[in-house]
Amino acid sequence: MIKLLLLGGEGYLGNIFYKKYNTKINIINPSRKELNLLFKKSIQKFFENKKHQEFDIILNLSVYQLTGEHLVKNAKRVTIINQNLNKNILYLWKRYLPQSKLISMGASCAYSLYRKELSYTNGKLFEGTKMFALPKRFLAKKCEYLSRKFKMKFLILVPGTLIGPGEQLNLKKMHFFNGILFRAAKYKKKKTKTFKFLMNQNVLRELSSVENVVDQIYKNIKNNKKGILNLKVDYKISLKQLYDLIENRLGFKNIKNSCQTTFNASKDKTYKVSVKEDLTEEKFITSRKFLYLFDTTFNYFLKKIHNKPQNKTLN
Repeated sequence: MIKLLLLGGEGYLGNIFYKKYNTKINIINPSRKELNLLFKKSIQKFFENKKHQEFDIILNLSVYQLTGEHLVKNAKRVTIINQNLNKNILYLWKRYLPQSKLISMGASCAYSLYRKELSYTNGKLFEGTKMFALPKRFLAKKCEYLSRKFKMKFLILVPGTLIGPGEQLNLKKMHFFNGILFRAAKYKKKKTKTFKFLMNQNVLRELSSVENVVDQIYKNIKNNKKGILNLKVDYKISLKQLYDLIENRLGFKNIKNSCQTTFNASKDKTYKVSVKEDLTEEKFITSRKFLYLFDTTFNYFLKKIHNKPQNKTLN
């Protein structure tokens, strides 16, 4: 059986991956207390245990993430923490597990035009997400270097925006789909008096169901692919379609009038990737799978809001 070290197993993606595949793979899923990736001393202490010295795979799902206007306001902090995190992950890999294959999650915002082509490691980044994308590029470049010099194996998987139930109730860490539905659920439960969007309606987004992403991660654990690989995205939609869907499906009226543009996301940030269902040509979204995902995510937040205090972040 494959033995895998899971980094970031307490986060959104990591938690779902562990629950779904811990019986099919031998997963070591240390808590932050057992292995704090922000501190080398914690890494050194973890590997003093001989049981932690041999792994087939290191699956890195750890990230310090803020989104939207929270990312803009805290951009420097996001960069510093993620750079430190990535440096320590590279240290862990090279120092203790150089024979293990590192599989890490990338981000579509790291892509940009470079010499008339899309590049994950070069080119001018979109300003709104630049400070989050820079550490992603740093990790990719270092992986390429270690692969060339020491024949170390790596694979960076790039999904679309993760969507679906299971995310922590922390608006600072939510992308627009889950974040919007969380705010909608709070508004529905009368936890807030107003409901507002935080992006422009002409923005296009590629969306990846979190369940399908963990399935694709599992498939890539079992193959010999290396380098940077785009995962197949489930849906492509515009924010206008999402606005219309919330008005019609949830019964929210005149929400377009309260649209905010604090975080000036751009439709030009969209990267070219294979999409299972491109819904942007439809005036209204009718995809049953997408509507089911919309409903289950919204209902997940409704339930969590009812059961949990709103001044706490779920782990």
